[in-house]
Amino acid sequence: MKSKIKLVVFLFTAILAMKIYAGNKPVLDLDFKKYSPVGTKITGGEIIKTQRADALIFDKTRKRNFIHFNGRNETLQIGLSDKAQKVLKESFTLEFDFFSPKLPADKNYREPGIHSIEIFSALGSENRPAMRFYMNQYKRFTLYWFNSKGKRSQILTTWNHKNYEVTSVRRGKWYTVAIVYNHRKKLLEIYLDGEKLGSTKTSGNLQAIKQFRFGGNLKRNRKGLFTGGVDKICLYDQIFHDKETDAIAQKKSWKRLHKQANEDLKSLLLPEDPKWANHHPRMILTPARIKIMKANLKKGKGPELVKKLIARCDEMLDPNSVRYVKEIPKQAWGFPTQTQVIQFPLATILTGDEKYAKRAIKLVMDYTEKKGYYDVFNSLYASGEGMTRQLMVVVWTYDWAYKYFTLEQRQKVRLFLLNIAKGTYTFYNGEVQFNAQRAALSTWGTNWTAMSIAALGNSSLAIMGETKGLTKLWLDYASFRAAQYGLFTIGKEGCFYEMANYFAYGAGPILPFMEALYTAGGDDLFMETNFSKYPNTLPYFMYPYSRKVMSLKFSSSTLTGLHGSNSYVMAILRQRLHNKQVEWCWQHLHENQPWADKWNLFSIIWFKPEEKKVLSPDLPLAQWFKTEGVVAFRSDWTRNAIAGVFMAYPAKMGVHDQSDRGQFTLYGYQGRWIIDNGGRSKLKFSLRNAHNLITVDNKIPYQKARLQTNFHHDAFITDFCTEDSIMTAAIADLTQSYKFTYTWGHEKRCNSGGYEDPFKNANRKLLYMREKTAPPYLLVYDCIQKDDKKHNYTLNLHTAPENEVNISENNVEFKQYPSIAKNEEVNYLCWPGERDEKGYYYYKGSPYDSNPKFGYAEYKINIPKTGKYNLYGFA
Repeated sequence: MKSKIKLVVFLFTAILAMKIYAGNKPVLDLDFKKYSPVGTKITGGEIIKTQRADALIFDKTRKRNFIHFNGRNETLQIGLSDKAQKVLKESFTLEFDFFSPKLPADKNYREPGIHSIEIFSALGSENRPAMRFYMNQYKRFTLYWFNSKGKRSQILTTWNHKNYEVTSVRRGKWYTVAIVYNHRKKLLEIYLDGEKLGSTKTSGNLQAIKQFRFGGNLKRNRKGLFTGGVDKICLYDQIFHDKETDAIAQKKSWKRLHKQANEDLKSLLLPEDPKWANHHPRMILTPARIKIMKANLKKGKGPELVKKLIARCDEMLDPNSVRYVKEIPKQAWGFPTQTQVIQFPLATILTGDEKYAKRAIKLVMDYTEKKGYYDVFNSLYASGEGMTRQLMVVVWTYDWAYKYFTLEQRQKVRLFLLNIAKGTYTFYNGEVQFNAQRAALSTWGTNWTAMSIAALGNSSLAIMGETKGLTKLWLDYASFRAAQYGLFTIGKEGCFYEMANYFAYGAGPILPFMEALYTAGGDDLFMETNFSKYPNTLPYFMYPYSRKVMSLKFSSSTLTGLHGSNSYVMAILRQRLHNKQVEWCWQHLHENQPWADKWNLFSIIWFKPEEKKVLSPDLPLAQWFKTEGVVAFRSDWTRNAIAGVFMAYPAKMGVHDQSDRGQFTLYGYQGRWIIDNGGRSKLKFSLRNAHNLITVDNKIPYQKARLQTNFHHDAFITDFCTEDSIMTAAIADLTQSYKFTYTWGHEKRCNSGGYEDPFKNANRKLLYMREKTAPPYLLVYDCIQKDDKKHNYTLNLHTAPENEVNISENNVEFKQYPSIAKNEEVNYLCWPGERDEKGYYYYKGSPYDSNPKFGYAEYKINIPKTGKYNLYGFA
């Protein structure tokens, strides 16, 4: 009942808004029914500059005229009446239609390079712009708004909208632009075809505007000149666009695009051949594998798991149960619930009861109505990543429960998978310019690229030979990208550069795809790439004290990862490799509950009975993973081990590394230590977990996080030595890092200028001792020298307040306090500093109290001006 009331209110509001819109006449109205030469009076102003009469063109499709711009500085300028100028000082809506056959990213052989293309500007006194609206290099829009004091507000239209036609401008398509300003709220918005694409708060009042200009630019050069058409220019003293009208426009475009894609792809469907049934199942659970799985599930905890699976499926069928599954979730990242529907066809395979498979089919059919070609065709980062796990449900249900689908349902699923496969392939090889290696190695695309590859591969493989689509081509491409991913993102020693949790998160879905390809008769990409080497690094990144893998967000407790809802990744590794390293990891990550309720039961697909307790993975206690710039070390392989990771290598990542440019990072376990260069955002510990930063002459750097520009060879490990019974030592060269930490703009790849800090050297050295006669301890020290002059070097230390370290000539003592009350004073050792009578170095302070959630404190240790070495240690 409530839903119906909401719907009625919604529709009433929308209809009322449309009626008001229709009943209000524009303050400025320029329609091109006929040619209007210079000097022509129009509603709201006067034409003061325009093209020749032959620029007026009749559009047969729209059945109306428009004014054409050919990219040679043609300009339409409109002088505004006093009334129109007054309206622009209050709330207003400015609308116009335009199309462009040329986008900024298109090649310009006369003027090479990418140039923004200005479509519209509002001019104040002396022809200075008060508003500028143009297409940018991302095939989106930028709007500048200048107040009376010259302060600028900016909108960069969104990339993550559902409608790809408005998030990425189509060549030759007519659009209706609406620039809306709410004077009372000081809010500026952009709508395209009625869909809201961006907004920003403004300050002050808009500059006084005298003219509107379309096309051309003030510099009168040929760079970025508008080519295309403009029509229906209107200015209103009302606001006609809001969240209600936006919702209506989005729903309308969604239906149109979905219908259009299906109509285009229906011609690729083949009449069903009864022989196709002989090809199913072929993904993951072939008939031979089903026999092996059923045999395994009769051993150990297998019978208990099967019983639990059936009980869970019964609950998911029951509308009165809290576990009832109403739909495959639309949410992109809801890991535990996304794949639970896979349990239904699995239950039918194990019991023969078709009710489970038929429920999965119903859910799959409902899901195919909600996604399509347009969802994956023009994603900014990696097409199809947001539905990767839902697609696993669709394709495996289709494959495993093939005989329970009706003919009509099978054709509908094939059409849906054609949408996804063709759309994803078009993303990589169509209009979107995409660099495969960059996608595999850098920025946000790394995890999402892996998910996208799985989506493309699974959807193509599921309908192989059952349509006229180029599914073999699409599958070959997905296989190539999967192999590429396994070679680029995983070093030859097996180290995954985004570390363990992101392996389960991003690379997780690609493993089942590779399994599906292998079982269907394709290449064994898992064994042929570095994926198979990954378990040789995983033991180093596991917390000694808990069933966790060290995530990139230090000490985070998360449901995802190899120990959480993505534990199926470990189940696959364990079944395929069955070596000591995998078994040791499996037993330690899932100790006491290796098949726990909290993670998805579909992982019993890879069930393998438990094995005898493994005490060691047969790996050295320390190793240098050279290709990824990681030194990993432990005191032993027990639960009481002390362990850490020393990282220093070219910054491949945009956001996932603790130090934003990747110069140097040291992670430790149980909150004992995290050390990095502090090179991300402001010097405030609350923005990150902890950092140590050496400043010179009290110079405090400010670095703004720069996504997608963090490709710098700033720091790298130069030396490594280890002896398991004695120590691990490593050295990282941070010279380049120190040169540019303080002046980002110096490097040529940055557009702004700057200067270079002429550091002679900056090295960070790690020494981790394992002598049996002394407790294990870690010593890290920096050796830096800016130049031959004397300088004051200051170490800004952030660490957990429960840590206290005492260093003397013959001993390193570590004490860990369970908790420290707010504002309680505690002695912290910081070296060098003030000595006490016993020769210890202390600095007295109290925990930082403005943000007790983080519980870290900031301390400055002043180093003598004559010194150039800084030393700090943690056991």
